[in-house]
Amino acid sequence: YDFSTIDYDGLFISNGPGNPDFAEETVVNLRKAIEGNKPICGICMGNQLLSKAAGASVYKLKYGHRSHNQPVREVGTNRCFITSQNHGFAVDSRTLGADWEPLFINMNDATNEGIRHKYEILNKAVENFKSSGLDCSNTENIIRYFGGFEMVAAIGAMLRAAECHLIIMVDGFIMTACALAASRLYPDIVDYMIFGHSGDEGGHARMLSLLNAKPLLSLGLRLGEGTGALCSFPIIDSAVRMINEMNNFKNANITKYF
Repeated sequence: YDFSTIDYDGLFISNGPGNPDFAEETVVNLRKAIEGNKPICGICMGNQLLSKAAGASVYKLKYGHRSHNQPVREVGTNRCFITSQNHGFAVDSRTLGADWEPLFINMNDATNEGIRHKYEILNKAVENFKSSGLDCSNTENIIRYFGGFEMVAAIGAMLRAAECHLIIMVDGFIMTACALAASRLYPDIVDYMIFGHSGDEGGHARMLSLLNAKPLLSLGLRLGEGTGALCSFPIIDSAVRMINEMNNFKNANITKYF
């Protein structure tokens, strides 16, 4: 059924057993819906159809999910939910497009149980922030609204390190965001920072530009998990060693250079 011809406030794609690959006409209609600005929610097979409309592929499960006590975890948190499920296929999260990401994972077999659109979530968060009544130009409000506990901790650690006159080695996207926030609270903190590498994300390059930072490495990589800092640390270590340990003409008893 081509529902794009009717007016609706939101779209709910119901559950049920069956092979999502047999519902290509529904997937085509869902692609039209995705291009709009209406909220869409899919559960079980509905999630699989939505994922196919978003460009992902599905596969048949060895053991289908058919019970009232399927545990799922929200990605990025430790929050779990007990759900009722009845489906025999799953979404291959590796085939999701760059605009999409997993939202829920099954705790029994680590299969995908939900997806979300990254940019739409961010746009909605910004809209809610602007309508919250908070001062949108206040850095602390921005950190409080958008920053997770780990980001708040990292910003605090950076500020404390600068207070102690310590070098701050900044890694990738997340830590650069923390560095940018810290610089808004204490502009001189940038003098204590060494930026390890420039990632391939446009947002990372934008933040580095705002910080007027020149990373040691620019290899077009999306490293993650602190590996950018690990790659650049030997450069910093060798520079420090050359300053502190390299011999000079006086210690080598060289009085005539040529």
